[in-house]
Amino acid sequence: MELEGFAKDGRPVRLSSDGTWVFSNSAKEGPTGGADFRKVAWGVGRAAVVAAEGREPDRTEDNFFGFDLVLAQLDATALYIFVEDVLTRAKYLINQEHSHDGAYLIDFLTLNDLLTQKYGQPNEVNEYWVNSLYQDSPEDWGLAVSAGHLSRYYVWDLPETELYLALKGDNFKVGLEIEYTGKAFQEFEAAIQTAAVLDEL
Repeated sequence: MELEGFAKDGRPVRLSSDGTWVFSNSAKEGPTGGADFRKVAWGVGRAAVVAAEGREPDRTEDNFFGFDLVLAQLDATALYIFVEDVLTRAKYLINQEHSHDGAYLIDFLTLNDLLTQKYGQPNEVNEYWVNSLYQDSPEDWGLAVSAGHLSRYYVWDLPETELYLALKGDNFKVGLEIEYTGKAFQEFEAAIQTAAVLDEL
């Protein structure tokens, strides 16, 4: 007989009747008992992500899988981020290109409206100006974003997840993304990153 549960860091484990246990990468549900990002929960492994997506990723690296898709009629990539084969964070990277920088602000507002419909009003609404050149000219705010003068970060504090909608730019290239972070895995990820740095010292 086997039982499934979760380690203190939130990773899924399988316990055998002889008292031995192993980390499980096949769990379809995490500590929340449901999906935290798309069709999977925090703590699952790469195999569970591929099974949930129903196809191989379009790009892979040591710590992430990327699946190209369309989100809210925008070209995007769903990025699953792993630490030691454990899903701890995920992102939607918006890849849609526009000929006018102001269109990215419209995309940001569209995504904000959709996230608000699903999760309610954001807990934080942050707007930062590092250069006020275009601050009094709303018609140029798209240019201000691409130049790195203006950025926006909206935050939703959900029971199992911290969610960020971010619009920023640099060197006239705009970045728009939605990041999801599993709260139960923040300390685990930080500990692994610290250990990796210490190994290099």
